[in-house]
Amino acid sequence: MPQEKRRVVVAIATLAILFGQGFLLLFVRTLARVGPPNGMKAVLYVWLSALLILLPISFGVNLLWKLLSWRLFTGCWLSGWSVVYIVGLLSVLPRYKLDWSVPCFFMPGLGLLATGMLLLLRNNRFKS
Repeated sequence: MPQEKRRVVVAIATLAILFGQGFLLLFVRTLARVGPPNGMKAVLYVWLSALLILLPISFGVNLLWKLLSWRLFTGCWLSGWSVVYIVGLLSVLPRYKLDWSVPCFFMPGLGLLATGMLLLLRNNRFKS
């Protein structure tokens, strides 16, 4: 890898890690100030912490140290976040009266799960 390209990669990885750490500090400060949330707000906190803290930090670490291939990294993240999404909905579903629109709430999670599984299980014969 050329030296200039490596500097750009290191800069992007560092920014991603700092972005995740910044949101981690904001998240901890918010929880310390207002206490733990309940209901749908707790589910929203889990979703946002996964997207704004864990994803940028793991992206930066993977970019720096090349721990996983990008297909495996993306497939794991899409599958993992879709499971967090679906479990979050299932945990608050009994508290709210929902009618015919319930399957619509699960469609984004199921779509992400299918995409993640396709990335993880895709055959490598199409690689050039």
